Amino acid sequence: MEKVDRAQFLRLGAAGALGAAGAGLVAARPAAAALPAPNPVGDDIGFFGFAVVAELTSRRCYQEALRVEGWAAGVRRNMSSAIKAKGAHIRRINDVLRDGAVRPSDYAVAFPEGSFDTQARALSLAVSFENLLVSTYLYGVSYAQDSSSRLVLGRLMSFDGQLLAWLRALSGGAPVPGLPTPVDTEAGGALLDKYLTIPSFG
Repeated sequence: MEKVDRAQFLRLGAAGALGAAGAGLVAARPAAAALPAPNPVGDDIGFFGFAVVAELTSRRCYQEALRVEGWAAGVRRNMSSAIKAKGAHIRRINDVLRDGAVRPSDYAVAFPEGSFDTQARALSLAVSFENLLVSTYLYGVSYAQDSSSRLVLGRLMSFDGQLLAWLRALSGGAPVPGLPTPVDTEAGGALLDKYLTIPSFG
């Protein structure tokens, strides 16, 4: 395994995708079908490149957290629902990336040893990922050029914001401690770097 370079990481979902229009984050409800498809302009594609890798990583976190013993049935249901929803979000983000779509096999996730030894540690890691997602989506909503892309990022931020509030409450903290601080994809990529590796071949 080799460490992912931050620029390399952000390019994982960008190859051949500049200027491409995708299907967007479209829910199954008929009313959502009328939402405009995103048409990323210039650096906008970087937000989606970050989003797909970050969502894949957070989804893996929930999958590992489910292995921890002792969760109440309701907690397990919510985590399973989050895994399913994030899977759908990943597919829709990859629709935007088109030829630059990121597959789970493109990289590996290596969580710190002991991350899932207890419920408290699993929750702490999940909170950190959701906080990163919300903060980076907030930056995207503020600075993406394409309005339809901002809409997709805003919907993702809303979903992950709800998950973040639930996780914080489950951890015994304040569900809404204050306004989130925007984080750009460069800083967000730096925070994710330590969890990502690229498989070595040959």
